[in-house]
Amino acid sequence: MEKAFTKTITVKAKPSRRLLDITGLPEKVVHIYPDGVLDGNGLLRDEYVEIGTDETSRLEKRPA
Repeated sequence: MEKAFTKTITVKAKPSRRLLDITGLPEKVVHIYPDGVLDGNGLLRDEYVEIGTDETSRLEKRPA
């Protein structure tokens, strides 16, 4: 008769990165619309209505 051997393996948690404090950084808001939706002044045409937005935050990195 064969015996089964079991071994418990503990996995170390990976160190998490500290969140960056971005409160003092300048913020730039960019609206992206499909072609033909904006008038000559950069505003939405009257026949179009903005029904929702998606928000994404990105941190720009400039070489030193």
